[in-house]
Amino acid sequence: MKNTIYRFGTVICVSFAVLFLSACFAYAETESAVPQDKQKAEEKGACCDEAAKKAALNVKVEEVQQELPQLPNIVMLTQAGETVRISEVLKDKITVINFIYTSCTSVCQILTANFRQLEKALDGIDTDREVQLVSISIDPDTDTPERLRQYAVKQRIDLERWTLLVSGINSIEKFSRALGFSNIDKSTHAPGVVIWDDIDKRWQRFVGITPPHVLSKEIAKLPAISG
Repeated sequence: MKNTIYRFGTVICVSFAVLFLSACFAYAETESAVPQDKQKAEEKGACCDEAAKKAALNVKVEEVQQELPQLPNIVMLTQAGETVRISEVLKDKITVINFIYTSCTSVCQILTANFRQLEKALDGIDTDREVQLVSISIDPDTDTPERLRQYAVKQRIDLERWTLLVSGINSIEKFSRALGFSNIDKSTHAPGVVIWDDIDKRWQRFVGITPPHVLSKEIAKLPAISG
């Protein structure tokens, strides 16, 4: 009788041990699967950003020289929260313009980095004419003046020469179309740069990722600079 009870007790203990170990293994597998899925998602996102960067770098750069188009004199907000007309921003200056949005993690990062390098290159151009950089956000729902200021700090933007602007989406669309950029959708917009010479009434449009040294050379050749 004692042996029977002993054997029964042993079976019960072993069964509980097996169940406990099985539960532990199942829990461990579940826990390990969660970070792996998260890691895969992060890797996928990183790959998408990297693919976008490579695709943007392979875009052919096209230059268009035309007479100045008629621009809509839209009202915009600066990163300081000041209200300005675009005509006031461009008047009697040479302005290099691009379109970005602050939450972009791929192409806009390249555009901003190129502008940062261009800003340094402009210091080497001997001229009394004012050359400024303007980045216009295409995401007014997110990019408030405060957000633009934060972006400027994060990207080490010198606001003495470089201004960040935002307006209503309809105004931004009208302005971008006047410059030949018809698509400003965040997910599909094509990168591009405009050199606007309000002194000699000339302009150039570059479609694609334009290297900063190309832009600085074009600026140096402008009559207002070279003359």
